Amino acid sequence: MLTLVYAGFTNLVNAAEVTFVQSAAELTFGMYAMQNGTGHDLKMQLSAPMSAGWGAVGIGGEMKGALMFMIYPSSNSKDVTVSVRSATGNVKPQELKGVEYTVEKTSIMDGTMMAQLTCHQCDSWKGGMLDMTDANAPWMYALGPNSPVHSDDQNTESIQQHQKYNNQFYVNMPNAMTMMQDPTFSSMLPTANKDASTSMDMKAGMMSTSSSSSSSSSSKSSGPSDYKQLVIAHAVLLGLSFAFLMPLAVLLLRVAGRYSFWLHAGIQSLAIMALLAGFPIAIYFSASGDEFNSFTQAHQIIGIIAVSASILFQPALGWYHHIRYKKIGRRTIFSHVHMWIGRLTPLLGIINIILGCLLSGHVRNIAIGTGTAALFLYVVIFSFAAWRGYSKKGSKKSDDKHVESSPDMSQRS
Repeated sequence: MLTLVYAGFTNLVNAAEVTFVQSAAELTFGMYAMQNGTGHDLKMQLSAPMSAGWGAVGIGGEMKGALMFMIYPSSNSKDVTVSVRSATGNVKPQELKGVEYTVEKTSIMDGTMMAQLTCHQCDSWKGGMLDMTDANAPWMYALGPNSPVHSDDQNTESIQQHQKYNNQFYVNMPNAMTMMQDPTFSSMLPTANKDASTSMDMKAGMMSTSSSSSSSSSSKSSGPSDYKQLVIAHAVLLGLSFAFLMPLAVLLLRVAGRYSFWLHAGIQSLAIMALLAGFPIAIYFSASGDEFNSFTQAHQIIGIIAVSASILFQPALGWYHHIRYKKIGRRTIFSHVHMWIGRLTPLLGIINIILGCLLSGHVRNIAIGTGTAALFLYVVIFSFAAWRGYSKKGSKKSDDKHVESSPDMSQRS
């Protein structure tokens, strides 16, 4: 998806706005900068398709600390809600208090949302600042995933993770300065820029204007078109494995009597199958998009460690422990390694459930609630399993019977 940024200026009095046009006019943005005392006001116009759910531009080169201006349809779908937000990282942005702005005009026409607003004293905000002398100030934009948003709440949680975005486009802030008291915006359609001399670099996939003050960038995607469905499938499969199947396998080892070993092994095999199905999904949609393909998020790193340990080491260690225990009648160092991996990987998986919820844009309360429920289940199951294991040590007869009937892979994880 190609984007085009134009900046054509003659002088401060007759300056034209800085204009950003995302291809096919899916998102358009225009801006003037005006002196206001010791600071500066930014007068902006933003439009986006109603079908996207929401559209936004932001000051900054990354989500963390960026000042974001977002629009989405109001509850009656006849007006536009303007929301000023920021984020602590690659998580759902929340309303940012303390930023003064005035919404001057909003409309919905032919399926396109539009808002004009002025951000007052917009040089700095909690978490960031804008250098008005920067000829290459980083900005960014994003569009929703075609998921409906209809709300009058400026901090609505109905916002779903973007499908199209750009980490950076660059604005020549000195060129955006004007002395006009009430500057007006030109047509925001691409045809308004039909006089601009453009050239296409097919190899680079970029479009640029002949103006030296212009800059350009490529639109990026959060992942494949079925991104949302893939995220859900990934979350269900790995959540089921770490938060339910693995703890259940440990519990059955303690309560299933003569069939405990085979039930334990069978449930653990199901858990590994779920990992084998859900893990490649995560690799696929992370690598397919531009936002998470560096694999540097804590959720990704912990997930790779936990899945690798569960798939690569646990089956082999468990089977080796099983064979050795039948032969010598006691645990070895491999037994203890298997047991501790079996205890820690579900815990890491549960922690990762919380991180994954936050990373996918879910609100903190949902992430904490989901993680707390999974952690409670983990504590109950492992505590009961430990109690059952220790209670059986009180009788040699009971212990011997347990060894004969269920010489399991972890000898009681």
